[in-house]
Order: sequence, then structure tokens, then C-alpha cells
Amino acid sequence: VRLAVEGLGPAFGARAGHRVEMVVDTVGAIRDRALAGEKADVVLLSAPALKALDEKGRLAPGSIRIIGRTGVGLAGPKGGPAIDVSTPDALRTALLAAPTIGYADPARGPTAGIHFHAVLQRLGILDQVAARTVLRPTGIEVVDAVAAGQVALGASQVTEIAAHPGARLVGLLPESLQLWTAYGVAVLAPGSDAASAFVGSLFAPEGEAAFRRIGFEN
Repeated sequence: VRLAVEGLGPAFGARAGHRVEMVVDTVGAIRDRALAGEKADVVLLSAPALKALDEKGRLAPGSIRIIGRTGVGLAGPKGGPAIDVSTPDALRTALLAAPTIGYADPARGPTAGIHFHAVLQRLGILDQVAARTVLRPTGIEVVDAVAAGQVALGASQVTEIAAHPGARLVGLLPESLQLWTAYGVAVLAPGSDAASAFVGSLFAPEGEAAFRRIGFEN
């Protein structure tokens, strides 16, 4: 959600007279910080992470709203050659041919990073590509590395690839290896009028357009 909220947050703050401070991290890291009691007004996370916070009483009751869903894709540099990743066999061939492969460090709790690590295992090539694997703290940093020419193919959420100025979406993972993840927003307990207003702004026409622009689907 970062690429959408980076613009929506300041715009809301300017309209409503609030200073919006944003902290960006992996889903797992933000979830765990909230579970540990770190103070915030609003969280934007995957639906499973929001459910975990809700079950622990960390969210204002009934405040979860789903933004949409996104899948995992592969990023390549702008202007690079077409690469077929449409089937498991094609994906395996592309990954074995890539000089470097990047994804977010699974140890830090990233949704796409954890899933892509499992995909490499399912394809039976985890050990074969280990020496060419580049881990980054977050998915957006993986896409940044692709854009900078440091990684040939990078796995991340489609929403972190589609709007990046220096990278292109090579393709989504094949459906049999895909992970569709719903993302949403919620107010942390105790809630505030400002927090509720910010959530509402994400579902106004400007907010919905920003999320569609980076690849979120309903």
C-alpha cells in the first residue's frame, strides 16, 4: 500500500489540518509492533494481519475495511527483454537463467518474500539459485534494486512493481503458484475522529483511484 498512501496521507493532512506521519515496514514487522503495544492511529496491513490484531483487541471494533487484493509478480528493469513466466516450467527456466534474483527477507515477515521463498522450494530450485539470491528488507527495496540494476529479476507484490518508475512488471506468478492477498486498513484502539476520517479518505474517489492505479483489484 505504500506507493498509494505516500501521496494520499499528505493530501489528507493538508485538507484536514493534521500532520500525517507514516512508518513503512513489512506486514509482519508492523503487525508485531502493534501487538507489542506500539502507539499508532491507523494500520494498513494484509487481511490476516488485521485479523490477528483484532483478535488481540488492538483494533477499534468494526473498523477493518478491505481495500482490495494483489498478487505476487516479478519485476524487471525498464526496457528489458520479454520473459515468459506464465507457467511453472517457464518460471523455473527464467529463474535459472537470471544472473540474480531478489525478494524480501522472509525472516522479516514480508508476505511476498515468504511466499516466493516457498515457490522456489516448490519448483525445486532453492539450492540452485541460493548463490544468486539477493535479499532486501522489504519488497519495495527489492524493486528499487531491480531499477538500480542490482537485481535482474525481483519478486514482490504487483502493487509495489506496477507504479515504480524504474521497473516493469514482467508478469504475475502462474496461478498454481500464486498468492492473492487482501489488504485493508483499520483504526487502532482507542480510536479517534481524525483516524476515522483518514480511513474514510482512502475510500473516497481519489483514494480508490490511487489504489487501482498501482494494481489493486476488488
